[in-house]
Amino acid sequence: MAFIDHVQITLASGRGGKGAVHFQKLRRSPRGGPDGGNGGKGGDIILSVKPDLKDLSHLVKKRLYKAKDGYPGEGRKKKGKKGKNLVLSVPKGTICYDSKGLLLKELKEKDWCFLKGGRGGKGNSFFKKASLQAPQIAQSGSPSVKKEVILQLKWVSDVCLVGFRGSGKTSFALELSQQKSKIYPSSYPRLFSIKPLSFSEPLLFVDLPGLSPSTRSFLKQAERAKIITFVVSLMDKDPFCSYQKLRKELLAYDQKKGSYLAQKPSFLLLTGRDHFVYEEKGKLF
Repeated sequence: MAFIDHVQITLASGRGGKGAVHFQKLRRSPRGGPDGGNGGKGGDIILSVKPDLKDLSHLVKKRLYKAKDGYPGEGRKKKGKKGKNLVLSVPKGTICYDSKGLLLKELKEKDWCFLKGGRGGKGNSFFKKASLQAPQIAQSGSPSVKKEVILQLKWVSDVCLVGFRGSGKTSFALELSQQKSKIYPSSYPRLFSIKPLSFSEPLLFVDLPGLSPSTRSFLKQAERAKIITFVVSLMDKDPFCSYQKLRKELLAYDQKKGSYLAQKPSFLLLTGRDHFVYEEKGKLF
């Protein structure tokens, strides 16, 4: 399945339930006092952060996501049931914008109630007063609120591996993470959790696909990395030239997007067939 880090969808809360027009039915008074109940509240739209999710591909199936409407009130002053909330799972690092690109929320850990459901309407029992003993009126529930949003994923990571195809980025990440997976070429970013020491917190490594005109857009996954690691193969004809090309790619991206990738702390990782050489930027050349 394709890696999706950008979706534009419409979210709608549930409408409030309608209040009931109802009267007591007694033996001596077939039409007694009003006892219509209030309508139930509409469902909320909640964005829930799920660390296990890696992208937004599960949200491309539909354009409209709507919570359930509240149920209408009933006789004997019974309140209608609340509409079911709609909980949309998103990966950690998802950023929510409105349709004009204005930042609304950065989703890190906690769930966020994006839209509140509509209030339930009042039943006719609410409107009874001395001058109106048998009200025939009830409120409709508050309408649904609908908003178009843009969700964009930018992984929050410790290290981002940047290199051309065949440089050994994925092999290096698999070696550190001690995964025994087979290595397949990928056109999409990958996320690895690496625990350097048994007592330390795990580090998150982003392995970007080999840089090319078709994969430059994935450099956005490096914007929130603490460190950029350039990976260059010693099997290249001119490793230093490859390194310079990688830095130029980041500079070009910064100029286009207004980011600061080229100014982040960076390292150079030289890879070969059977070994890895790790050097701090500026000390090798």
